[in-house]
Amino acid sequence: MIRDFEVARSCGGLSACDLEIERLLRIIATQEEILRADHDHAAIMRSITDRTVDLTGADGAVVEIAHGDEMVYEYASGVAVPSLGLHIKKESSLSGLCLHTGEVQVCEDTEIDPRVNVEVSRRVGVRSMILVPLVHQGETVGVLKAMAHLPAAFNAGDVKALQMMAGFMATAIRQSALEAERAKLQATIEQMAYRDPLTGLPNRALFFDRLAQMLALARRQDRLLALMFLDLDGFKKVNDTYGHRAGDDLLKIVAQRLSSHVRDHDTVARLAGDEFTVVMPFLSSPAEAPALASRLWLALNEPAAIGAAQIQPAASIGISLFPRDADAAEVLLQKADKAMYEAKRARSHVLVYRD
Repeated sequence: MIRDFEVARSCGGLSACDLEIERLLRIIATQEEILRADHDHAAIMRSITDRTVDLTGADGAVVEIAHGDEMVYEYASGVAVPSLGLHIKKESSLSGLCLHTGEVQVCEDTEIDPRVNVEVSRRVGVRSMILVPLVHQGETVGVLKAMAHLPAAFNAGDVKALQMMAGFMATAIRQSALEAERAKLQATIEQMAYRDPLTGLPNRALFFDRLAQMLALARRQDRLLALMFLDLDGFKKVNDTYGHRAGDDLLKIVAQRLSSHVRDHDTVARLAGDEFTVVMPFLSSPAEAPALASRLWLALNEPAAIGAAQIQPAASIGISLFPRDADAAEVLLQKADKAMYEAKRARSHVLVYRD
C-alpha cells in the first residue's frame, strides 16, 4: 500500500492530475499524523522523513541540522538510515549551500555536479537529490533532503511536495520551541511557588503538601511517621557578626547537610528564616526517629567555612510522631515546634514531644 503511489507513478498508471490529487491526500494525511504526534518532536521528524520518501518516490530522506561548521544527519528514512549521525562540512556540500542561500537546491547527478561532496554521496548511495531549507525564527537551521539511487529521479512536483514538508517541519520546530519555553516557564513558576529561593528546598506550601501525602499513606498502611522541626541556635548572632550574606551561606550549608544525610524518601523543607523541617515516613519503631535526628544533628554540628570565618552551626530539634501525638498535619507541626523549644531550653539538642 505504501508503495502503490510510486508504482503507479513509475508505470504511468495514473494521470498527472490523479497523481497530484493522490499526493495532496497524502500531504493532508501527513498533517493529521503530525497533529496526532502531540508535540513529540522526534516522532514528528521521523514522520516527515518517512512521508518525504512516500510523496516523492525517493529512496531515502534526511533532516540535516547545522552544528558549527558542519551539517549533521539527525533524522532519516530509507537508505539514509545507516548514515544517521553523519557529519558533513558545510563548505564542501550542497547542504551547506542550501543552508547559506536559504534556497531550494536540486542535483540531477551527484557524479557531475561540482557543488556536491561526491565522496559522501557515494557512501550513502545517492545520485540525485532535492534539498529545501528549514527556517526557524527567520534563520535557516537545517535542510530537508530527498535522495535517490538514480540520476534525475525528481520532478517539479517533487520539489513542491518537499517544500510543503519543510513547511510542516518549520511549524513543528516552532511548536517544539514554544512548548519548551512553556515548560521552562511552568518550571520557573513552580519553582517560585513551591521552592525556597535561597536553598532550593521545598517551601512551606510544598512541605504541607508532602506531609499530607505521607500522612494519608501512613494511615492506609498503618505505619509510623515522624516530623522533625529544627531551629538554628544563635543564628541572629551569625548575621550580626558576619553579615546577612554569611547568614544566607550558612542556611544553604545547613540545607545541603540535611539533604545529604536524610533517607531517600524523607522530605527536607525550609519553613522560614532558620526553621527547617524533615518528614520521616515508614519508621519501624518510635525509637528510630530520635536516632535519625541525632545523626542529622551531628552532621550539622561540623564547622562551616564561610569566607575567612569558621562558623560552628548549632541546632535544636523537636520531634512529633504520627499517630501517637496527632493525626492532623498542623497539630503535628505545632507539637514538633513545642518539642524543639523544650529542647532549646533544656539544651538537650534533640527532644521528642511529650504531653
